[in-house]
Amino acid sequence: MTRYGMVIDLETCVGCHSCTIACKVSNGTPPGVHFASVIEHEVGTYPNARREFLPVLCNHCEDAPCVDVCPTGASYKRADGIVAVHSDVCIGCRACDTACPYGHRHYIEPGALRTGYFNDGLTKFEELKYERWTDGTVSKCDFCMERTDQGLQPACVETCPPISRHFGDLSDPDSNVSRLLRERESFTLLPEAGTEPRVSYLKPRSASRRIAGGAALEEADAGAIWAAALQGGRKGFSTGVRYIGHMGGLEAFSFYGESLGGALFVLAVIAGMWPPAVLGIGLVGLAVIALLAHLGRPLRSWRAISRPGRSWISRGTLAIAAFIPFAVLSLLATPLREAATFVALALAVMIAFYGGLLLRSYRAIRFWRGPFLPLGFAAQGFASAATLLTAWIALFDRGHAASQWLPGLSLAFVLAAAAFAALHWSCAERSTGVRASKERLRLGDLRKLFTWGAATSGFVVPAVALSLLWALEPSSAGELATFVAVVAAASRLWGDFAYRATIVRAGAYEPLVPHS
Repeated sequence: MTRYGMVIDLETCVGCHSCTIACKVSNGTPPGVHFASVIEHEVGTYPNARREFLPVLCNHCEDAPCVDVCPTGASYKRADGIVAVHSDVCIGCRACDTACPYGHRHYIEPGALRTGYFNDGLTKFEELKYERWTDGTVSKCDFCMERTDQGLQPACVETCPPISRHFGDLSDPDSNVSRLLRERESFTLLPEAGTEPRVSYLKPRSASRRIAGGAALEEADAGAIWAAALQGGRKGFSTGVRYIGHMGGLEAFSFYGESLGGALFVLAVIAGMWPPAVLGIGLVGLAVIALLAHLGRPLRSWRAISRPGRSWISRGTLAIAAFIPFAVLSLLATPLREAATFVALALAVMIAFYGGLLLRSYRAIRFWRGPFLPLGFAAQGFASAATLLTAWIALFDRGHAASQWLPGLSLAFVLAAAAFAALHWSCAERSTGVRASKERLRLGDLRKLFTWGAATSGFVVPAVALSLLWALEPSSAGELATFVAVVAAASRLWGDFAYRATIVRAGAYEPLVPHS
């Protein structure tokens, strides 16, 4: 069976960017979308300095993580191995963008297809080419499958002046790509990611490539020179660490609302407190609104339930879609109330875990891959819900029976959440990307939010306040107990959101070329 792949010769690549331009012209991609880029790096010092080049594109992985996480089936892999996108099915959730360890998914911003490159309407060329694209969806290199289906080469291969790009059938031992891979030493990017990329690079064989002015470098190992150059990149599309750029406060709030709402519903039902149970349903509903706001194509959101067997987005969407009607039924005096309550409680527990399970499914970001992240996210939600219920009783129902055990339960959940957060931190894999995530939380731009928000406000203040409240017995301690309970709840709720926001924003991809 045909399995298409590409081989790029780094010895002959001159960094002319003909591949980039040919791809642009052939595909007519909108501003900011480049399927074929060339990373440039300078190596050496004057007067023996030179530039090295790394052409990059979608790797059309054998085990494509972008296909696995797609909730609608918009991302798919053909029988010949080409990975492509059905733009008419894509909802713009950008899960595939998050899942790709190489950064080769491209989101078409809303409005990009109306303004074009010149911001005063579209040219005739843009009008023609933009017909294949849909704003609010994700696009990518597809090996120019309209051309390859006709027996032609991809545009970047056909245009390459030094013939550095080679395209063919990897399953055919006599093909040009198979022959080159047998005859030359080659490598793929991020092999440790386990994606089995089908874009390979041939290492330079000679170290004495000419540089400007006629001088030559004398280093013996051209491959080592090239690798050292790649480790230095930090501008534009870099081979170094990249932080998650399209996830932030909105996504953190959706995880926050789902987990807190689900946990609040569970504890409120157990305690027999129906107004907080309604609040829990409302928080889950707000989280749904936040999720819809994140989508590029929210009117297609119904498609997100189509792949529960593979995508955690599909599973979470189904759980939330089922939870809301069952939760409402559990509050009504109907013959189905008992059964509806049981189902709603089970779904609410799953929703409390959902955010952590979703993040853990993204293999490309190892900081999210620890086994304790889902447990930590759920514990965060239950700690916030229990503390909120404690404040509710102190404010509105001091005589409630739950006032005897809720402060202790709240303290236990806060300590459990802190323990799972510490375990997640200490048990995360040791890699460049994980180190970068931790450094951003400890020393970078997220330091204050993580230290004073997630740690101090989320764990320390509630733990101290709840310990005092437990000793005071809120049913009889009056205004002081009420004040302490409200402080504990307010601090805990803010700290919970800060924790999720920092964990999401600290996600970092591994460098394309490992650092020594």
